[in-house]
Amino acid sequence: IHVGPVGSGHVMKLIHNHVSHAVFAATCEGVALGQRLGLSSKDMLEVFNEGNARSYTTEVRFPKFILPETYNSGATFNIVCKDMALVRALGRRAKFRLPINDCTYRYWKHAVDAGLGQDDWSKIVLLLQAHLAK
Repeated sequence: IHVGPVGSGHVMKLIHNHVSHAVFAATCEGVALGQRLGLSSKDMLEVFNEGNARSYTTEVRFPKFILPETYNSGATFNIVCKDMALVRALGRRAKFRLPINDCTYRYWKHAVDAGLGQDDWSKIVLLLQAHLAK
């Protein structure tokens, strides 16, 4: 898909990743809350996929990498954190606030700061389960 002049594809990729990472973080947070309240991850995903919360995260990431506890999607916390930092820079350059990016960036940055930079980013669900239960 052609999105504009030279450089537009890079901007589009970063914005795409921003949206994808935000959806992933929100889904992980929701699943962690549901688990805390006694709901099954499998049941929650089935409901998400039958409703408006359906996404690549619920259809692919959770079934392939999180439910089987393989955590091997191929992307590290370092990569995701770098992408989110680049999106933050785009926002500053455009003089455009990105409060959702600010929130999700903190998730990824927390993982990197905890020494998990080389770990697969799908492990964020484990960090959220531990962190949010406090």
